Amino acid sequence: MDLGVAGSINTKLLGCSVFNRNLDTLINEWLEKNPDIEVIEIQYAVASDSESFYTSALIIYRDEEVIT
Repeated sequence: MDLGVAGSINTKLLGCSVFNRNLDTLINEWLEKNPDIEVIEIQYAVASDSESFYTSALIIYRDEEVIT
């Protein structure tokens, strides 16, 4: 089945405990490894409990060859 333009849409999920790494740093490192992608959207989420919290970002992008 030919998906046309939609066939080149991909996602990358990045996440971290706030105490381990900065999410922005993870996002920027991944984007530096993939300079030719077209970012469509970045969605952020936060989850927490009484002891810690976790942040994540879903990057929606268009490209056919990406380094994971």
